[in-house]
Amino acid sequence: MLNRKILFLTGFSLLILLIFWQTTELGWLALLNDKEKLLVIIHNAGLIGPLVIIALIATAIIISPIPSAPIALVSGALYGHTLGTIYVVMGAVTGALAAFIIARKLGYEYVNKKLHHRLPVALAGSQNTLMMIVFLTRLAPFMSFDVISYAAGLTKLTPLRFLPQH
Repeated sequence: MLNRKILFLTGFSLLILLIFWQTTELGWLALLNDKEKLLVIIHNAGLIGPLVIIALIATAIIISPIPSAPIALVSGALYGHTLGTIYVVMGAVTGALAAFIIARKLGYEYVNKKLHHRLPVALAGSQNTLMMIVFLTRLAPFMSFDVISYAAGLTKLTPLRFLPQH
């Protein structure tokens, strides 16, 4: 079990490093910040353009340094307010759930062992309390949605109770 987690963590870390290297060294990060070029690329993607938007937003949630604002602006410009918003929300939910699952798979047992006896039972076990904490922290303008998603994965909050927060 431990070897599987170490292998998964190593593979995941290498994937993140590869994606980050791709975004910086090959100019993808600059491209993601250039709304005009990004608009042309997604427009030229045709029917899979919405899937590109969803995947880019999800990736920006999972890998925090990747900016999501230019992608959201392009989504609105290409698909209008309603559809553009739907695609961005779909990407945000996908990315947040992925971050939640990554944290759950990689860190939950460790955090549970280290803090199990230090957390109040009501806080550690109450789904309603945990859901309310996630909801309230999402309202705080200084809190990163990405960090909240990863932190929520380290709690006993179930994925179904986490999802309604989006």
